[in-house]
Amino acid sequence: MVATYLAELDPCSVPHQVNEIIISQSEPTPDISAGQEVFTSCIGCHSAGNPFNAPTLQGQNSNYLLRALDEFKSGVRPSVFMLGAASGLTRKQMVDVSVYLNSINECKK
Repeated sequence: MVATYLAELDPCSVPHQVNEIIISQSEPTPDISAGQEVFTSCIGCHSAGNPFNAPTLQGQNSNYLLRALDEFKSGVRPSVFMLGAASGLTRKQMVDVSVYLNSINECKK
């Protein structure tokens, strides 16, 4: 269960927003390592100083990221680049990358 997973994390491995994150329990259990792997194909555009003016995503709320990926994938949120990127992701990969990005925080600086 996601709630158990989040409770078992070291407090310094997840930002303070984790207490506000409620990923539906019907979602796949997140895997931060798998999310890090998914993000390797995103980092060119979504890293600090990227040439595309794309936002950096580290530390962002997981629910927000998951909703954004859903909207890009369905075309509700128009973006040629993100439609292509999101359409290749499974639901599990979207949950994993959302939780991975949320896990990057100040403790690691």
